Amino acid sequence: MDENKESISSQEKPDSAEQEDSNTVQTFTESPPVICRRCGAEMAKNQPFCHKCGAPRESSNFCQNCGSELQPGQEFCPKCGQKAIPELTATKTGVGSVSEKKKKTLIAVIVAAAVVVAIAAGLIILPKIMIDSAGYIERGDLDKAWSKAKNAGEKQNVIDAALAKGDYPWVYQRAETSEEKQMAIDAALAKGDYLWAYESAETEDERFLIKIENITAVQSAFSAENLKDPSSFSLRDAYYSEENAPTAGFSAQITLYISGANSYGAKVSNYWLYTWDEEDKSWTFWTSVADLTDEEYKSYDSDDDKLEKLVDNIGRMRIRDLMSGGTKLGKDAVERINAMYAEGKLGSVTALDMMINQK
Repeated sequence: MDENKESISSQEKPDSAEQEDSNTVQTFTESPPVICRRCGAEMAKNQPFCHKCGAPRESSNFCQNCGSELQPGQEFCPKCGQKAIPELTATKTGVGSVSEKKKKTLIAVIVAAAVVVAIAAGLIILPKIMIDSAGYIERGDLDKAWSKAKNAGEKQNVIDAALAKGDYPWVYQRAETSEEKQMAIDAALAKGDYLWAYESAETEDERFLIKIENITAVQSAFSAENLKDPSSFSLRDAYYSEENAPTAGFSAQITLYISGANSYGAKVSNYWLYTWDEEDKSWTFWTSVADLTDEEYKSYDSDDDKLEKLVDNIGRMRIRDLMSGGTKLGKDAVERINAMYAEGKLGSVTALDMMINQK
């Protein structure tokens, strides 16, 4: 009977050993979960980095099956026999590879961002670089249009644009030739800005011509108001002379050759003579005649008729002297005065001598 017990015991031992081996494998297979040492999150056994904070596991390399630590160079897990996966191991080489991948990704992102910024900058800067002088004229930026002008033709286009806007001071400041300065002065005269033109003129001759044009404009406005039909006014010519005699003092006279409609609507032309009154510092109307031939006195003329003819004949003599020896107003000046009258601006012109005295 004892032999049977021993036999039974001997038969049970292998079972115990197998059970023990089974428990050992069970215990080895079901290893405790790995806890991230940075954030405390539970990590899977095949997870080399924390899925929450990205921190690596404590050891440098782990089995992807059972989570056991692997030594550098081991190709199989000594616990479960699982082949190590180099791409996922956390060896120094592996960590370096992951870091390199992150660096490459970061560099790619930076490069992409730089490209986007460059493109955005190009959309803002390139169009400005590509805008030529004509483009800035359309935008109304005369300074940039002038700086972009490559030749005399483009500069002239900028000048024309400035004059069209009435910005003659801008043109005068950038004028490179006497012709360009004169264009600015002419634009001022067309606007009736005689004082600016007078002060901007560089020579006495230029100022003298501006003074004549101003006097003509003022006296033309007076003459137009005294026509039968003021709207029919048209200046054709003007002549001026002045003298500063030692004994008689300063004297001046101007004659305007003006066309206008008569009572019947027909177009007629007359010479209007004005003389300067030095004592009153003003212009005085002398006479208006249709022709320059002296009238003959008739026996039946009354004293008033004779006096009127005398005044007209003296006026004719002065007009003839003016036309032969005085300064004739330029054609451009005549056109400017007619244009101002058509625009209703001639009546607002102020005598230049008054403006100068007021300064």
